[in-house]
Amino acid sequence: MQEVRIYIETSTIAPRATKADGMYVMEAYEDGKQMLYKGEPVIVYEVMHFEHCNTNIITLTLLIAALERMQKGCTVHIHTRTEHVFWTLKNDWLGGWKKTGWKSARGVAIKNAEMWEKVEYLLNKNDSWTVSEDTHEWKAWMQEKMKNGGMKDVG
Repeated sequence: MQEVRIYIETSTIAPRATKADGMYVMEAYEDGKQMLYKGEPVIVYEVMHFEHCNTNIITLTLLIAALERMQKGCTVHIHTRTEHVFWTLKNDWLGGWKKTGWKSARGVAIKNAEMWEKVEYLLNKNDSWTVSEDTHEWKAWMQEKMKNGGMKDVG
């Protein structure tokens, strides 16, 4: 079974709009073993620079970009420390919002509904998915890469 792990980090955790960097790293696994290409682990990443965006928008943008790179369905594990994104996915609010036309239980339009709708569509193209807010082994490297890079970088 194929598995993709997506790690998302941002240079800020502030909920207000700000100038910031964001990054995702994707790792591919087959039957629990990291996939290799020419003897090297299959790892892709992208660093993006954002002007006047909040952490939720940055995280959703990165998640969409990562999910769009996937060629076929598999098991997806998402690691993010952005609380709103984490809890939305963890509590499966996407399904409820979709049923109510992307409105909250109180009938209020969901902020960033177009982005959430795209996330829901892309996630549901896969066999299954989970989300975690746990610290991961890529965090320090990603934070350093954002601090030193800042410009768009794709690997």
